[in-house]
Amino acid sequence: FGSFLVMTPDWELETPGKQNLASALQTASAESNQPLQLSIEVHGLAKLEALVAALDAGAAAGFSDIRVTENEYL
Repeated sequence: FGSFLVMTPDWELETPGKQNLASALQTASAESNQPLQLSIEVHGLAKLEALVAALDAGAAAGFSDIRVTENEYL
């Protein structure tokens, strides 16, 4: 629906749009002392551009392990 949910062990934040997602992922990566893993769950009906935005934002934020799974219940 045009937004992303960023969840960390300490907080979660729903972010509308690609720029807000990038900012939230930068914040999450800055708070971590460990290698970063990003798990992207995407609904099968989501626009491909949203998945690409999440992948780009994760890579730019320094996530070293990015995994994508489909979740039809989102």
